[in-house]
Amino acid sequence: MRLVKTAGSVAAALAMLGGLAAPASARALDVEWQTDAVLKAYGQYLEVDEASGDVFTLLMYAGDGTVLRRLDAATGAVEWAVPVPGMTDFVSDPTTGQVVLSGLRDKRQVVMFVSGGGQVAREVATDIPAAPVAMAVDETTGQVCSLGSKRKAGQSLITWYTSCWTSAGDAVFTDEEVVGDGRSFPSALDIDPRSHRVYAAGTSSARKFNDGRAGLVVLRSFNASGKLTWQARTKVRTPDGRIQMAIDSERRLVHVVDQPGRIESPVSLVTYDRRGKARTVRRFEDIGSISDVAVALTPRGRVLVAAVDVDRAGLRVYSPRGRLLRKAKVRTERDRFEAYHAAVAIDPVREQVHVLGGGGDTPSQVHTFTTRGKRLSRVVVDDRHVIEGDLVVHRATGRVFVTTSLFREDQQRVTALGD
Repeated sequence: MRLVKTAGSVAAALAMLGGLAAPASARALDVEWQTDAVLKAYGQYLEVDEASGDVFTLLMYAGDGTVLRRLDAATGAVEWAVPVPGMTDFVSDPTTGQVVLSGLRDKRQVVMFVSGGGQVAREVATDIPAAPVAMAVDETTGQVCSLGSKRKAGQSLITWYTSCWTSAGDAVFTDEEVVGDGRSFPSALDIDPRSHRVYAAGTSSARKFNDGRAGLVVLRSFNASGKLTWQARTKVRTPDGRIQMAIDSERRLVHVVDQPGRIESPVSLVTYDRRGKARTVRRFEDIGSISDVAVALTPRGRVLVAAVDVDRAGLRVYSPRGRLLRKAKVRTERDRFEAYHAAVAIDPVREQVHVLGGGGDTPSQVHTFTTRGKRLSRVVVDDRHVIEGDLVVHRATGRVFVTTSLFREDQQRVTALGD
């Protein structure tokens, strides 16, 4: 559950760094601290408070048992923990310092607002019958939005639900729409902090493409009050994929990456202009099977794309208009049959890619590369039997937070890596 950062976010990070105009010098990472919790949970998800650098973790228990924690950026100490039953998605709001969460209770979506100090400020029960699959926040106004989907019994058509609230928890709008004439899968949401447009994206297997050879990337654009300004559909080779998105506010471009839903299928990068026209469509297959994909923008608007599997990664850099500037393929693990999981995060300020790999009988490690494919460091974060993990980057400092969960043991670890 990763919040894709926009060009406006990068600009904020640059201001904090004193106007950095070029990538920072290469640096090796090392473990700063580790925090272990003897907790029985299905997994742990991370978000960073960009203002303070602290990290929020969402622990997923059996049933509706979920706990939100705040960890100190410098030490890993738990500052507070608060039960947030039923919550499955969350985002940190830089305008207020609060955390906004969403989940499903009694078959209806619930939105919770937790202050930076760990108090539940407001809980909103909605009539939305869809579980959230993504959340986003407007980093200038604090408006928060969620994206979900629901299929009616006995039907194959999917209804997309795009909903927004103010930072105080007041409803702004809910859009309910059947998207496409076949199966569809919404998976990404982002907000342009400059125009305040809300973008919802996913894939659709339109009936005329149901031969299995093609599908559609769908991108929907709303203004801040919920009016649908346009909907774009672009043909891709791999239907039923998962979308990642990055918004270039300055150039009014939206870059959408489709992670293929099938083994050994190409990744698609589609760039849309402010009217919804697909400016460029790029397809590539650097490493075959793909476990995770990330996309981010540099301060100059260059598009960084990283696709990873359990033993390798493909790194690409495109110009804002879609010209391939460079690419690299790197190896992370020696034996793909011994590794278990893979995840990736991009540091667009320093133009570095962090890959979490390993798991099972293989120690979980974070591999750091430049976008040219040069290895900067390799750090073991967990040498136990890890079943899954994820990682996020604090843009202002470049600190990397990693979560790992053990197999058949009640152990959840968070590791901080820095230079």
